[in-house]
Amino acid sequence: MGFRQGLLPFTYSGVPIFKRKLKKVHLQGIIDKILTKLASWKGAMLSIMGRVQLVPLVIQGMMVYCFQIYKCPTALLNSLDKNIKNFIWSSYHSQRKLAIVPWDMVCSLWRNGGLNIKSLKSINKSSILKLA
Repeated sequence: MGFRQGLLPFTYSGVPIFKRKLKKVHLQGIIDKILTKLASWKGAMLSIMGRVQLVPLVIQGMMVYCFQIYKCPTALLNSLDKNIKNFIWSSYHSQRKLAIVPWDMVCSLWRNGGLNIKSLKSINKSSILKLA
């Protein structure tokens, strides 16, 4: 049939597949892609709402496949949430700016006064619950 026997680890749809416990090092490629995207967007030319629209559509979309397979480490999710928060408020992912509104409020629904951004922790948790 022309098939070859494969070896672990390998990458499928951008997500590394392996046998061990997931560590931040295993997802470093995805993290680097996300940080590159955040750095490449000229945040100064985008309004806050433009940056808010990019985050769920692009950044959180990049993590969906990974979330459906693995429970990501909390430190990784906190780090990515921090970079996203910095990008929204200051237009640069590495530059910190004092936020006027708490992140929990930003992550709430429109009707509750938030920006309808979902926290990466909650997305990961709901994706993992699908496997139960």
